[in-house]
Amino acid sequence: MRPLGATPWDYWLIHLSNRYKAHEVMKNLHWDNATAFGHELEPGVFMQGYDANRDHEYTGQETFDFGDSSREACVNGIHEHFGRLIFAESGPVRLRDLVERYAAQSPGSTMHFIQAAANLHRSQDVIICSPDGRTLRPSKSYHLNSTIEAARTPRLIP
Repeated sequence: MRPLGATPWDYWLIHLSNRYKAHEVMKNLHWDNATAFGHELEPGVFMQGYDANRDHEYTGQETFDFGDSSREACVNGIHEHFGRLIFAESGPVRLRDLVERYAAQSPGSTMHFIQAAANLHRSQDVIICSPDGRTLRPSKSYHLNSTIEAARTPRLIP
């Protein structure tokens, strides 16, 4: 399908699966072939559906191209969403549950969700515990069965 107007995109891929793994495979393909794919919704976590008022033609927003700047925007967007979500939760949440819950609402793969959680952890705004309940220090890798929750004492000085 070729959209009307002066656009370089030749096809629209609409992915309708609710399965986490199906999204993961599709997104890894997109990220691995950054120059061949674009994304017109929010870079972090978005609501489903196309909104013409947020289209590049109308808003002038940059196209999400799965390149380096898009990767950073994606992680930052997930980071913001996770921050709000985690502080609204009443207790710990498994990383796997967060990733699976929002996989269909983000161009990010598991790697991007984990990076966003790691950024939150390094900021000391959250606590991440191993599957056996041991509090972890900030790290480059986390297990999907680890839990994440808001820090018990808020930081007064960032």
